[in-house]
Amino acid sequence: MSGDEDGVVLQRLSKQPQCVESQQSRIPEATSLKEATTGATTSVIRVYPRRWLMLGLYLAVICLNSVPYMQYTVIGKSLATYYSVTADNMEWMTMISSATAALFIFPAAWVLDKYGLRVSVLVGSAGTAAGLWLKTLGCGRDGFWLSLAGQGLVSVATLFVVSTAPPRMAAVWFPPQQVASAVGSAYLVIMLGIAVGCVLAQLSVTEVDDEMYYGLFTINVALAVVGTILLVAVFFLLQEKPPLPPSSSQANRSAPSTAATSSASTFLRSLARIGRDPHFLLLLFACALFSATLIGFSVLMNRAVEHYFPENGKYHTGYIGMIMTLLGIVGIVIAGILVDKTRLYKEWAVVIYVFALLGAAAYSVAVSRGTLLMVYLASGMLGFFMPCFYVPGLALAVELTYPEPEGNPTAIINWLIQPTAMLIKTVYSLLFESPGPDVAHTVQCSFLVVGLICICCVPKKYKRREAERLAKPDQDAVKEANGKEANGVPVDPEAARLTVVD
Repeated sequence: MSGDEDGVVLQRLSKQPQCVESQQSRIPEATSLKEATTGATTSVIRVYPRRWLMLGLYLAVICLNSVPYMQYTVIGKSLATYYSVTADNMEWMTMISSATAALFIFPAAWVLDKYGLRVSVLVGSAGTAAGLWLKTLGCGRDGFWLSLAGQGLVSVATLFVVSTAPPRMAAVWFPPQQVASAVGSAYLVIMLGIAVGCVLAQLSVTEVDDEMYYGLFTINVALAVVGTILLVAVFFLLQEKPPLPPSSSQANRSAPSTAATSSASTFLRSLARIGRDPHFLLLLFACALFSATLIGFSVLMNRAVEHYFPENGKYHTGYIGMIMTLLGIVGIVIAGILVDKTRLYKEWAVVIYVFALLGAAAYSVAVSRGTLLMVYLASGMLGFFMPCFYVPGLALAVELTYPEPEGNPTAIINWLIQPTAMLIKTVYSLLFESPGPDVAHTVQCSFLVVGLICICCVPKKYKRREAERLAKPDQDAVKEANGKEANGVPVDPEAARLTVVD
């Protein structure tokens, strides 16, 4: 259907307020789920092909933003010598993302809620490009703090494009049967970006200072140029939302009875409502422990592998990280397909959690008592399952808290992950030194056990899916009414107010 045809359809609804998607709309907590679906009776639903262009631009920004995350950490020992800093300082190239998130994730979520998806992605694109240019300036031997500042700026930009926006992008542009895959694609390209960063890091490693400088400089300049091009593309091509919502649940958010003017107070009230939900809190702690443990394994992998394989461990760390990342991409694709087909969010979250725990245990044993081949295999299992959890996990958070804006529960989860990750990383480091790596890995796995218990206790409350189910009979009736109207048969005027465009 063309834009002119969209106008004709909307003109039929001119006697009532138009129901296009609002980024700030929400339904009062006391409103029943059945009542919440009544907004769909005044909506036109359509899925646009242009959603793939919007998703492609968004994914390109996320992928580039993810490249620096592990880029310097996997070669931390070599860069510590080059920059004349300690290994702990180099680990902050990754851990700075936790510090910045603890400070800025809620402001980033508010920007998404107040100004919408386009502004949020623009801010993230600009921050990514600026941070990469700043890292370029820090490629010299005395440029560690400039590089760290650039890494911090990229980390702040991450909050605008990754930490809060994927569920919003998916819900605003995609129909229900594609939402989980759209969210999963965001985390897929995160893993792809990290894998690219690991490969680029290995290419820049050398024992000669001049060659190290030119390797770092060339890679960072190339990334900064790509970031600038992406910023221009996002500015001119990325749209806020489609003219018509793609699903009943999105139509409900824009119904006149549920619309609200966004402000800091309404945003905070939404966070407060979400924070009082005991079922969401269980999921919150499960996600925090899961993600923080993954971060701990990833950030400190270099230390563990080099400790047990001192002769050639540093040459394998980057490749192990790359394999984990690539297998994580495969896992996310499979998880997205399965979740979209079944829409069984809790069930898949529990299954993935169990296998990730088994992968963590296998890695802990392999790195201390096995061969490098065993480390590769166990790391592959860990890398395959750990990123998959974000697909059903974040979808379950949105289901539990519907009809709150999608970015708000995601922001709360990602905020708690950051201090938890810093705490777990600190505990791991202390235990690694004394009493030893085996105790450190055992404690890491015990965190996952606690998280598994939490996720098992989360009930299956699929509020968004139920709202779509309740709205479907009305849509089917109106499709039939529209068909009768086309054949000249009188129909109920109230039934004809909804036009469903397939």
